[in-house]
Amino acid sequence: MFNLYVIWYIYGRKICKKNKIQKETFIDILTHDLKNPMRANIQILELLLNNKFGNIDNNLKSILEELLNSCSFMNYMTDNLILKYKNEFNLYELEKENCSIIELIKEKVYQLSKVTDRKKQIVELIIKGSIPNINIDITEVGKVINNLIINASEQSIEKSRIIIQVEKNKKNINISFLDYGYVKKMKNLNEIFEEYITCSNKFRKIGFGLELYNCRKIIEAHNGKIWAEYVNNRTSAITVSLPI
Repeated sequence: MFNLYVIWYIYGRKICKKNKIQKETFIDILTHDLKNPMRANIQILELLLNNKFGNIDNNLKSILEELLNSCSFMNYMTDNLILKYKNEFNLYELEKENCSIIELIKEKVYQLSKVTDRKKQIVELIIKGSIPNINIDITEVGKVINNLIINASEQSIEKSRIIIQVEKNKKNINISFLDYGYVKKMKNLNEIFEEYITCSNKFRKIGFGLELYNCRKIIEAHNGKIWAEYVNNRTSAITVSLPI
């Protein structure tokens, strides 16, 4: 009987190892076959728009800008899809390092200026008090900040102000993203952090509904919290709380 248990144990380990390899291969395929061509397209379009291959007329520039927006959006959706499967397949590991969360936010605001500029929105960073450095996975928390800035932009009206407020609260750093415009109250606002919950019909936007779900998984992996709340009839906020 003992020998039978040993055989089943060894067989089970081999199956688990095989499944893990298959899952890692699937993620590699997603990354290589989807991400790499999109990165190349984005880089070429940016070079064209910056007149690196000669001057272009306004009509062609408008077409290239639309192509760049489409490629950037597909790149954004692919990032969230890959992250979702990494979580599902337990291939997700944090690589923490000491980081200034303020500088990380500033970097992401700058990188996403094209997104907010399209709706003529202003992003205002409000820092309350002294904010210490924290140990986080910079890449993964950067994805959270990306997703929450894009979410705030999508839910805000044109020419509005998006506020990012950072403050230290005892043992945590709280980062709030406030949008202004489209507030349609839900019975349970925090359902937006569940898998495949999306406001695509409301905003006439197609998506997987994984962006805020992935934010929750990343923040929880850092032993932090994330929640949403209504501030008033025109403003809602998503707050991330990370331990110091």
